[in-house]
Amino acid sequence: MQMTEKEKYPYGICGTFTNWWGHRASSDPGRNGQAHLWRIYDYPHIIHLYYRMYQIGRFYPEKAKYKNAEEYLELAYVGALRTHATILTHGPLFGDFVYGGLMEKEEHAINVVPRDGLRGRFHIIRGDQRLHMILERDGYATEEPIRVSNDLAHITFTLENRAERAHESRLILAGLPAGDYAVQIGQRTLASIHRCPAEQTILLPLESEPKIRVFITKAP
Repeated sequence: MQMTEKEKYPYGICGTFTNWWGHRASSDPGRNGQAHLWRIYDYPHIIHLYYRMYQIGRFYPEKAKYKNAEEYLELAYVGALRTHATILTHGPLFGDFVYGGLMEKEEHAINVVPRDGLRGRFHIIRGDQRLHMILERDGYATEEPIRVSNDLAHITFTLENRAERAHESRLILAGLPAGDYAVQIGQRTLASIHRCPAEQTILLPLESEPKIRVFITKAP
């Protein structure tokens, strides 16, 4: 059974073959009780399940009772996309670690290199931090780190121009600590973000350059 974002170990899997609830509801906070965790991800068979439901809805529409074929296909597609993400988290045994990427720690920041396959979704689920950075059109540059200060006040990354021409990219950003932030791309200051941690959609204008640095900085 997977824990929710609001629980102590977000996305943690209560792992046991016999009694997962016994671990989840245990009075023991250690590894023999609440911290008896397995993998952080859901299994790919959930995606396959929705795809099979799409096939049933397509070839036997009279058997589809809750959604039609196209809606099941969308669930399979969106689920597949969301499995491709780089997640920085914190565990009770190993401390900070990354799923779908590499991590290098500094004194006041962490550098994360996305290696999830698509390089378009980055999340921090660590303690009280819930940072989500989703690129809708382009991606984080190959083998270049996303640098995040420990307090989330300074974020830098390299944006990869996958269209190889001038266009407008979109970054969906949520979970920044409360405050005002400046967004800069290359040498240009684009805008200010107010009243975080509400979700924000940031438009990132790109020229024909193959990649460019983006900076998100909290105001003093």
